[in-house]
Amino acid sequence: MKIFRFFLICATIVTLNSCNYSQNDKSDANKTQRVEKNEYEFVIEPQFDIAYPFYDGDLAEIVINGINGKCGFINKTGKIVIIPQFDYISHFASGIAAVRVGEKWGYIDTAGEIVIKPQFDYAYPFYESYGGLAEVKIGGKRGYIDTNGNFVIGPYDYIGSFSKELMAVRIVGKWGYVDKTGKIVIKLQFEDARGFSEGIAAVKVGEKWGYIDTTGNIVIKPQFDDAESFIEGLAAVKVGRKWGYINTTGNFAINPQFEIVHCFSEGIARVQVKNLWGKKWGCIDKNGVFVVKPKFSSIDPFNGEGRALVVVKKLWGKKYGYIDKTGEYVVKPKFDGISSFYEGLAKVRIGDKWGYMNKAGEVVIKPQFDYVHDFSEGMAAVRMGTKWGYIDKTGKVIIEPQFVIESEDEDEPPFDEEFYRFCFSEGLAAVKVGKKWGYIDRTGKFVIEPQFDYVDGFIGGLAAVKVGEKWGYIRYTGK
Repeated sequence: MKIFRFFLICATIVTLNSCNYSQNDKSDANKTQRVEKNEYEFVIEPQFDIAYPFYDGDLAEIVINGINGKCGFINKTGKIVIIPQFDYISHFASGIAAVRVGEKWGYIDTAGEIVIKPQFDYAYPFYESYGGLAEVKIGGKRGYIDTNGNFVIGPYDYIGSFSKELMAVRIVGKWGYVDKTGKIVIKLQFEDARGFSEGIAAVKVGEKWGYIDTTGNIVIKPQFDDAESFIEGLAAVKVGRKWGYINTTGNFAINPQFEIVHCFSEGIARVQVKNLWGKKWGCIDKNGVFVVKPKFSSIDPFNGEGRALVVVKKLWGKKYGYIDKTGEYVVKPKFDGISSFYEGLAKVRIGDKWGYMNKAGEVVIKPQFDYVHDFSEGMAAVRMGTKWGYIDKTGKVIIEPQFVIESEDEDEPPFDEEFYRFCFSEGLAAVKVGKKWGYIDRTGKFVIEPQFDYVDGFIGGLAAVKVGEKWGYIRYTGK
């Protein structure tokens, strides 16, 4: 849970400054106004050395006795439900959280009671996807324990990915497989091993790779220089320096001819070939036919909408665009930078200016800003020169640029990328005026006067705020 605060909150880290904004919409843009009353109340008075937002629903982590103090949890009334006594607490999963006491890890329940005593070198959360087990490390070995702290699998020198079928494990340089009860069902005998997929697993015997079934019988004799798992009936294998694909009988469905390959997904695989223009990426079908010609410097995986981000190298640099599964451009590669979509719009850069496009590839807000952030609650923070303001999805300036990012280090300039979560949270954004923090609403009006030494964004109706050296929580009481 100890993640940099800037990356976990939707708090706008800015400092108020004067501005003469001369762009269009100036008459409609709002200059931030001071508030006549403070629309908030303290729900939990400042008393903690560190306080985090209520990420775990009704529980928030707090620290007492300084930065190197002890961690605990409070509820939304401020009652301490888990006494600060731990050096680290992970998030709760299945009602249990991993905790560190000194150098050892154990587990507690939501009442703060230790249910598995600290004894591990590291401990991961319990997950249902892992069969209700948790991975732990102890004495240089790894294994899985149940909620009683008993080892179900291992510990072994190394364990592979958790699988619904069998798990690959290693002891003293040899690999084998265990089932979900931890019983060794395929003896440790291989130099290396992959996880099972579609009832088959790649294993290394001597210097060559082949495949076995879940009984340990070799179904495809070791003959390849490298091998990956079967996906959609095909597996990528390497012969010499080239990759191809085999079927479950071990016969080549697509002969080795590629520099790099990826597994098939919905009948398509991304592959790299070497041609007169260098190494280029394209996509093939299960017959080895290119459905997307190899002409790209890179191709990202196709998303749920059947689109993939591509990069095209040109004499004047890289250009970004999107293609569909036929290789047709959905968005032509004309951008110098492009991001993922948030609320239907994606950030795009042309030259050194940023704007936004929609999913049809249409530029709906022309690149005109020096930097921008993703849309949240219908608004996005944009920077003109050194000053930040807010626009809506039409590009109209709602809160005119008037804020300046303040670096934590006076000798280092701030980086826009460090504050990528510039967004409104529950209708409010945190801003800094001089040395104090407050909150503005969507019109740019201060609804909570700058008065705090530091703040977090509102989550679950509450925001952590710092007064002097102590943290507490406030609730917004306005409409």
